[in-house]
Amino acid sequence: MVGETGVDEAGPARGSSTGRVGKRALGLLAGLVLLLVGALVVLNTPLGERFLANRIAAQTFPNGLNIRIGRIEGNLYGAATLHDVHVSDPQGVFLTIPRAEVDWNPGAWVWNRLEIDSFAARRANLSRLPEFLPSEDEGPVLPGFDIHIEELAIDNLTLARGIAGDRPQRVDVSGRAEVEDRRLMLDIDGRLGRRDRLALLLDAEPDGDDFDLSLDLAAASDGPLAALAGLENAHTAKISGDGSWSRWDGSLLVRSDNERVAAMRLTNRAGIFGVLGKFDPSGFLTGIPARALGTDVALKADVAVDNRIFDGQARLVGRGVGVTMDGLVDLAEN
Repeated sequence: MVGETGVDEAGPARGSSTGRVGKRALGLLAGLVLLLVGALVVLNTPLGERFLANRIAAQTFPNGLNIRIGRIEGNLYGAATLHDVHVSDPQGVFLTIPRAEVDWNPGAWVWNRLEIDSFAARRANLSRLPEFLPSEDEGPVLPGFDIHIEELAIDNLTLARGIAGDRPQRVDVSGRAEVEDRRLMLDIDGRLGRRDRLALLLDAEPDGDDFDLSLDLAAASDGPLAALAGLENAHTAKISGDGSWSRWDGSLLVRSDNERVAAMRLTNRAGIFGVLGKFDPSGFLTGIPARALGTDVALKADVAVDNRIFDGQARLVGRGVGVTMDGLVDLAEN
């Protein structure tokens, strides 16, 4: 109805109704936010931590992997300590970790990034190698999100008798890692058994024209590395080089009891990696393959790496056989 002033007298009533709806919507949104914040706060209490541990234990992955956590203490959204962690496959528990310490930044998930300031596993025991169910998942081999681990520590991991030799072996590993779209960095330092040593550095960043690769490995004849590789003698391996992503030149030298096993020239030309040299496979091959290849095998390979795709070719020539390989491996699409 229009009054003498020319103003629609029903207008204020409609505006008031619209305002009430808007207030209710804002109230509902605020309630949902408070409910979410409250759930996060509750999860970060002993009761919530127990609930989360139970939910993790109830989840079994398609390949049969199951993780049970005895107790969680600390801050779920920062630094926390996990007690009595048991990792199982379909045959049962194969890994126990009495104490694991993790400090991470959950907010980094907003940018599709797993950001861990530190992770340490203390006094873990690997009783056997796991046997998982065949997976029908055709997802990527490498994850589609960035990974940043500032500090990693495996402190006093025991490999049970039979895994890497006829006696238990102790493993200590420290390092850091960064896996991003245009950056790969691995820095690992390990002590295995009484005399085995491993130092590996790989730092590749094409956009910054940076590339560094080095390896220093020593495997005793009675150590876990030789046992895992099926080798009878002590071995050493060394990779060194210099340059950048656009041009890097290096070498690989492997020795066994002071006898040369492999000597390779390594190159990187802006993501095209080359290997050229000779090696003696007699220490780890037997039967027909060993007789066909002999003790002086030539290898030439070139592989282009881009966005988790490896595309290349290789030529291998032995005493009685020559093999040419050409293909592509897509870790993003499996």
